Amino acid sequence: MIKIFITCILLMSLFSKKEERHSIKTDRLNIIFILVDDLRYDAIGIAGNPIIKTPNIDGLANEGVYFPNTFVTTAICMASRASIMTGMLEKNHKCNFGRNGLKSKLWGQSYPVLLREAGYTTGFIGKFGFAVSDKALDWIYHSEDKLPAKDFDYWKGFPGQGNYFPKGENGKHLTNLNAEYALDFLNGCNKEQPFCLSISFKAPHGPMTPDPAYNCLFAEEEIPRPETFDSSYFELLPEAVKKSWGHQGYFNLYLNTPQKFQTYLKNYYRLIAGIDDAIGKIRQELKRLELSENTIIIFTSDNGYFTGEHLLGGKVLMYEESIKVPLIIYNPNSRDKNRGTKNDHLISNVDLAPTMLGYAGVKIPEQMDGMDISPLLKGNMKNWRSVAFCENHFSQGTEISIGPYNKDRHVNWANQYYPRSWCLRSVEFKYISYWEENAQTEELYDMVHDKSETNNLIKDPEYKQIIESFRKKLKL
Repeated sequence: MIKIFITCILLMSLFSKKEERHSIKTDRLNIIFILVDDLRYDAIGIAGNPIIKTPNIDGLANEGVYFPNTFVTTAICMASRASIMTGMLEKNHKCNFGRNGLKSKLWGQSYPVLLREAGYTTGFIGKFGFAVSDKALDWIYHSEDKLPAKDFDYWKGFPGQGNYFPKGENGKHLTNLNAEYALDFLNGCNKEQPFCLSISFKAPHGPMTPDPAYNCLFAEEEIPRPETFDSSYFELLPEAVKKSWGHQGYFNLYLNTPQKFQTYLKNYYRLIAGIDDAIGKIRQELKRLELSENTIIIFTSDNGYFTGEHLLGGKVLMYEESIKVPLIIYNPNSRDKNRGTKNDHLISNVDLAPTMLGYAGVKIPEQMDGMDISPLLKGNMKNWRSVAFCENHFSQGTEISIGPYNKDRHVNWANQYYPRSWCLRSVEFKYISYWEENAQTEELYDMVHDKSETNNLIKDPEYKQIIESFRKKLKL
C-alpha cells in the first residue's frame, strides 16, 4: 500500500511539472516578428523616403521605437536569417550558400525553439531561407525535408525563394496569402497562452513581381536616380568590387538603362506597398481580437539592396545600401516617453533573438553573440557596442542547381563573385578589409560627412590612428 501511495505521489509530481511547463503567466507578452527580404534602410516613409508611402510601417514607428542605425552581420539572406534565428554571427554558425546548413544543435538554441519550450505557441509563415542539416556542405534549402516544420505549432513556411503567385491559390499574391495565414494563426490562438508568430515576407525580393492591384502606383512618376549613379563613382571602387556580381550581374541585368531603372524601382516600391497593407491588416485583426495591448511587433529586413549606387545592384557588399536595414520595435507596454522616438545606438541583427527571449523572460544562451535591446529602452544599458561587425564569406557561386527560380532568370550562379571581407561600422566611421585579395585592400569612410561613401581615407595620414584601431579590433 505504501509503495502504491509513493508511486501515486511521484506520478502526481510528474504531471504537475508537465502542467507547470505548459502553464503560462498571463502577463507574458505575445510577439510578432516581421521579416522582409531585401528592404533597404531608406525605402520606408519614416526614413524620409519622398516616394514610397508606408503608413502602417510608419505607424509602428510612431507608436514604438525606430532604430535608424541597424546593420546586418551578413548581407545575404541565408546567413542573415540564420543569424537572426540564432543570435550568432556567420563566423560562428557557418550557415550560408556554398558552406553549410544550420546544425541541428544550433537550431535547437534558436529563438522559436526556446520560446516554444518556454510555453509559447509558435508559428512560422513565408520564406524560411536556410536548411537545417548536420551534413557537411549541405546547404541546399529547396526541399521540405530540410525545414523544421515540426518545431512550430503552426507552419506555413516554404523552401527556396517561393513564387509570388503560388499554384493552386487562385491567383493570390504571396504577400496577401501570407497576411491571410497570419490572421488564421491569430484566430487560432488561445488567449491564455502567449504566442510568437514569425512572418517572413518574400517581398520585395526579385523577381520584382507585385500584385497587379498596385500597378497604378508611381505610374506617372519619374523616380530619380541616386547621386552616385555615375561611372565616376564606380571608378573609385576597389577592383574587387568592380568585378563583383553587384555590377557585372545585378546592375547590368536590371538597372543599366533608364527604362530598366524605372521599371525595377517602381515594382520594388509596389512590393513594399503590398507589405505595408499586409501589416495594416494584421494590426487591425490584433485590435479586433483584443490582442493589440499585449503584443510586441518587431519589424526589420534580412539585408539591404543597391538601386544603382556606385553602379551596383543586389547586396552582399559592405556599403550602407547593402548592410543597413530598418528596425522598429512596437511594445504596447513601453513607457510613454519611448513611444514615437528614435534610438541611435548601433544595433545588429544578432540582437533580435536575445531581445525576443528577453521580452519573454527566457534565459539567453551564452553562445548568442547579440545583446538584448530592451534594456536600452529602459535606460539601463551603459556598455553598449561602439562598432557593428559585418562579414562576407560568400565569394563564388556553385555549379549546383538550386531550383527553377534561377533557371528562369538565366543566371549562371557560378559567376556570382564577391570579394570576401570584414567590416566595422562605428557611428563616425566605416572600415572595410577585403581579406581575400592578394594584396589586402582596405577602405575607410567618414560616415558623418561622407554618407555616400565616395572618399576613401585609407591612405590619409590624418586617420592613421583610427585605421590602426579598426585593424586591431578585427584581429578575431
